[in-house]
Amino acid sequence: MIQVLPALLAEVASSESNGVSIVPIVMLFTLGPIAVLLVTRFIDSLHLALGFGATTAMWALGYVSMMAPGFWIGEALFLATLGVPVAAGALTRRAGASPVKVGLVCAFANLLILGSFLRDEKGGAAWMPGVYVVGLFTACAVLAAIGGLFARRAKPITISSPVGLFAGVCAATVFILLVTGGLVTGLESGLAVPDWPNSFGHNMLLYPISEMRGGIYYEHAHRLFGMLVGVAALVFTGLVFREERRGWVRALACAFLAMVCVQGLLGGLRVTGRLTTATSGLELQPSTLLAIVHGMFGQIV
Repeated sequence: MIQVLPALLAEVASSESNGVSIVPIVMLFTLGPIAVLLVTRFIDSLHLALGFGATTAMWALGYVSMMAPGFWIGEALFLATLGVPVAAGALTRRAGASPVKVGLVCAFANLLILGSFLRDEKGGAAWMPGVYVVGLFTACAVLAAIGGLFARRAKPITISSPVGLFAGVCAATVFILLVTGGLVTGLESGLAVPDWPNSFGHNMLLYPISEMRGGIYYEHAHRLFGMLVGVAALVFTGLVFREERRGWVRALACAFLAMVCVQGLLGGLRVTGRLTTATSGLELQPSTLLAIVHGMFGQIV
């Protein structure tokens, strides 16, 4: 996730080229997972579980609010999204952990979508991306801290298995991904974004939110949820190997991560037909067969 800023710089540096740069893609799928594992290795499992859980809830509410449900409903969903870190902070305090740390983990996970806003600021001041990053971490930490203050006298609770809780969070992200995938199919938006792993030539995490309209929104949002599932599966597997000694549990975690990776690859190849950075429809070969396999394998995952 923390490769968003380097990917943005790499894409800007190659923007004058007529071709599509492979550098951001390499950074996304190699350096990204390594960075995630290195960062999360030193974070408490309960903070990770509650932080990613809060992020999943925020994304679900934000997804619906972007569907133009009406002014008042949209405003209510926006307020509810802001309320999620507050609720997570309150729950964290009751569990005897640090609300601020959970807020920071939530902000860390939300870096996945921050690039969509950074891209819209490409022509702005050079320091604007830094403002967005600092603002994101500050807002999430403050909101979670407020929730912790609200719950300072609440009855304590015990979360006996933070890793098990994270498994539940992973299940929730997969379920939401299935819902968004169903909407992509039902609304016939499967090829609204013609290329992969780029999106209209942009690094996937840097596609401007201002351009996510109609079928493009449903297709691209589905891809972003897929990224969230992938990162959650990666962190979960790391947690299992850090805190679990049972071999069969580790094996199941590895199987889950592998299946998520295969499912993501199937979804991408369904669009392009082969591994390529091409953006022209003349160079791509969308596969209906892979679309069917992708949909069915999603249920298995």
